[in-house]
Amino acid sequence: MAKRFTDSDKWKNPWFRTMPNAYRWLWIYILDNCDQAGIWMGDFHLASYFIGSEVTEETAADIFGDKIIKIDSDKWFVPSFITFQYGSLKSDSRPHMSVIKILEKYKIDLQKLTLSKGYPKGINTLKDKDKDKDKEQDQDKAKAKDKDQDKDQDKDRRVQIEIIYKTHYPLKKGKSDGIDAAAKDLKTEQDLIDFETAVVRYADDCKAKGTEDRFIKHFSTFVSTWRDWLDADAGKSTVTPIRKSNADKNFDIIADQARRVMAGEL
Repeated sequence: MAKRFTDSDKWKNPWFRTMPNAYRWLWIYILDNCDQAGIWMGDFHLASYFIGSEVTEETAADIFGDKIIKIDSDKWFVPSFITFQYGSLKSDSRPHMSVIKILEKYKIDLQKLTLSKGYPKGINTLKDKDKDKDKEQDQDKAKAKDKDQDKDQDKDRRVQIEIIYKTHYPLKKGKSDGIDAAAKDLKTEQDLIDFETAVVRYADDCKAKGTEDRFIKHFSTFVSTWRDWLDADAGKSTVTPIRKSNADKNFDIIADQARRVMAGEL
């Protein structure tokens, strides 16, 4: 029968004293039945038999918290067992050698008494698993919420672009492709304001020049170059004189002849 030290002060410890009775006995059972390195084969069925009350892994993990580390699918490690039984482990101490060998086998840091590489995938405590699951669910909910908000914003943006198109654009062609392209390009409220300014300037320019419909850009084409019309002077350098009537042309000819006569050129 293995003999080991026991902490008689545990009964004064609030953490131990306030535990459910079955789990107080489970804690004592683990400390009595773990190996010399503080590693216990997590047989809860057998533990329940000896304790006389049913205990479960889920509840034990929740109650014991960081006082235990699950190092395998069925193995629990009690770090405080090492410090209480041996103090600091020393490689030149014969009683410590077997303990060190076991801890190294399970990749437990001899100084920190934690897993050297953190919890291997799939063997963290059930409490941690629940926390991870809750965290993943919260992240999924946040992503879904962001996605819904993006959809709503895209829908609102499209509505505003369509209003600008219907209200100001001088040619009602290229609507669908134009709105699709504009919705991808216009990301902020300021973008929408600037876009409306550009559309109005282009429409005013077409009106001032008397541009025929066949020379007005389709809305989808205009969207690709709309920023060119943010300049207040946009279009002025390329103003095309409005086509004159025959009467206007004849008047210009007569006026030019009169000017030349007065100047002695004729």
